[in-house]
Order: sequence, then structure tokens, then C-alpha cells
Amino acid sequence: RFAILLVMMVMVGSKALAGANFEVINGLKYLLEHDTKTATLLANTEKYAGDIVVPESVKAKDGNVYTIIAFGDECFNYCTKLTSVTIPSNVISLGNDCFSDCDKLTSIKIPSKVTSLGNNCFNGCRGLKSIELPPSVTSLGEKCFAYCLGLTSIEISSSVTSLRDDCFFRCSSLTSIEIPSSVTSIGYDCFSECSSLTSIEIPSSVTSLGAYCFRGCIGLTSVKIPSSV
Repeated sequence: RFAILLVMMVMVGSKALAGANFEVINGLKYLLEHDTKTATLLANTEKYAGDIVVPESVKAKDGNVYTIIAFGDECFNYCTKLTSVTIPSNVISLGNDCFSDCDKLTSIKIPSKVTSLGNNCFNGCRGLKSIELPPSVTSLGEKCFAYCLGLTSIEISSSVTSLRDDCFFRCSSLTSIEIPSSVTSIGYDCFSECSSLTSIEIPSSVTSLGAYCFRGCIGLTSVKIPSSV
């Protein structure tokens, strides 16, 4: 039985490899899915730098055209010389640690088809000053904007249902934030050490506030908590 299981695992792995492969095209590395003719942008051996424009689609060695629909985990992780990124309009997800510790990234436009930002997506982007999330975004990962020390404002889409643990941890320049009525829970340490935050109003849709939610918010003078909590 063990031998049969091992053979089945090898067969499944072979099929997976047959359906996808990696390819570097114009300096950007992709995972190409042959069946769907779609591609995921991946981290490269050398860190990306400067102004990066990711195309809507790429033509691979096999002659087929692949549409870029996702940025994979750690795609631009620690790309400390990255200054800007143009995200193609068909991208639907930004993976875990996608832009973490991109110090020189000051702004970015999230296209209208993106539905989720992974854990640590912009963690440590100290130069990021503002960001607008389109209505398509429904999920913000843990520590999504943690340590974005330069972030002064953010517009959260009305489709987001929860602000997860450490979501805005130590966003020390964030002065105000509007929480949409779609949000039902605010996680552990969510706004912890947001020292410039002066006031916040929690909508009646919210039913729970995580531990240490406003820990270290030394500038906070007023908080409105609804009876739904």
C-alpha cells in the first residue's frame, strides 16, 4: 500500500510539473500555467530595483501568451532599491510578504480586480505615505501594513470584513482612519503604537476588539465604541 501511495504521489507531482513551468521574460520571473494560460509573478534570483512595470501579459518560449493574474509570496520581499511598481489590471491577489521591507516605495496603485492582500504584504514599507484600496479588496492579511512608518492616510474599501492582527501596528504617522461599516472585527494589536492617531470611531457593525488593539496610542484623545462590541 505504501508503494502504491508513493507511485500516486509521483504521478501527481509529474502532472503538476507538466502543467506549469518557470520562465524569466524581460528580467521578470513567472510561473506559467499552461492549462489556463495565466502567469504569476515570482521573486527573482536578483532583487528587483528601480521602476518596475509589469505587463498585462507575456509571450513565453512556447509561443503562447500568458495573462498575469497574481503576484506570488515574497515577490518583492526586501527589494530595498525598488522605487515604484505598476501592477497590471488583471491581477487578483498580492501574496504574503509581497512588498515587505521595500523602503523606497512611496506610493502604489492597487488595480480594481485585486481581492486580497496577503500577510505582511506591505510590512516595513517605511516610505509608503498613502494607499487607496479598491472596492474589490475583501481581505487584509495579518501585519498587512505593520511598520509603515510614513503612512499618513489609507482608504479602506467597503468590502473589507475584518482588520486582522497587527494590521496597522506601529503606523506612527497615521493621523486618522475611517473604518467602513462592512468591518465586523478588529484584531489583536491592530492599531497598537499608532502614536499619531488622535481619534477613531468604530462602526456599529463591529462586534469584537482584539487584545491590545490601541496599546501605545499616546495621542488618542477619543474613541467611540458601539454597543455591538
